[in-house]
Amino acid sequence: MKIASINKENKQSFKGNFLNSKKLLKVLKFASDKGALVTSGATVAFSAVLRPAVTMLTPDTPDRDKKYAAAKSIASASAVFLTTGLLSGNVNKGLSVISKNTNKYLSPKTIENLKDGAKTLKLSKKYEALEQLIKLSPEALTVIPKLFLTSLLITPIANFFIRDNKDENESTRQINKQGFQGNNGKKTAKILANIINNEKIQNFAGKIKDKKFIEGAIYIKDIIATGVFSGFVKINKTIDQKDKTNLIANTVVSTTLSILGAMSFDKIFEKPLANLSEQFKIANKSDANLEKYLNGARILKSALILGTIYYGIIPMISTYAGSKISNNKYANKQN
Repeated sequence: MKIASINKENKQSFKGNFLNSKKLLKVLKFASDKGALVTSGATVAFSAVLRPAVTMLTPDTPDRDKKYAAAKSIASASAVFLTTGLLSGNVNKGLSVISKNTNKYLSPKTIENLKDGAKTLKLSKKYEALEQLIKLSPEALTVIPKLFLTSLLITPIANFFIRDNKDENESTRQINKQGFQGNNGKKTAKILANIINNEKIQNFAGKIKDKKFIEGAIYIKDIIATGVFSGFVKINKTIDQKDKTNLIANTVVSTTLSILGAMSFDKIFEKPLANLSEQFKIANKSDANLEKYLNGARILKSALILGTIYYGIIPMISTYAGSKISNNKYANKQN
């Protein structure tokens, strides 16, 4: 009995040490503070490297179809750098300025309302929900320009990305350097403060604080983005009709499978992740940044799901399916 008790204590100690380790908490806090940066950064990394590599390994698929699918992924990565990256950097700086000078930018009424019974803004779920919405807003605001730019870049990248891969990566790094430079955040802070001080915005944050609003919004955004991208591809005169059908079919299959995959993942791992979350709360119950850590964990979870499902597994399926659909449609027209 004593040995069993010692083993149990050691197991709890190990869990406690891991769940409140400084390195883990630092990563989770960074993910929460730089939510849009982590999301767009993961998207770019997976789009520019992992997805094209997986796409080119698709069996029983013409090289041309694989090349266009890989080009679309690289074009998407470049477009994210040029749109979402620029905006998200300024938004994060603005929020950081507000966080350090709360009383200067937010009215006493706003602060009291957003605390929602919590001791501080950092501990408020209402404020955390509002802050998260603002951090992810660059993705929603740049959907159309990002997709339009992606559709324009597909043809040149499809024609040159293999032989110019080194140059493409070099230019991408250069864009990355420039993308997150800008003002010190004070101008953006004033704009964001006006949004946060709006009582209707505060009330909306209160309604969604305990709901999976963000996940649902992301699914809706992906569906709308698929339709918009398909429209841009259709009107692009530099892409052949057969390649258009391949790209559109690939995108529709990819979006459908990614949403279903993410929902299935959440359902399967709902209880284990809930248990882990409770253990994490116990291990860090006295930490003032607890809500930030939990929010960072949610963001990293989404990024990992994207990496394994959307960019690691689905590309091969969607490339194969898109190619078959376009080739069958083309063959039927020929007959």
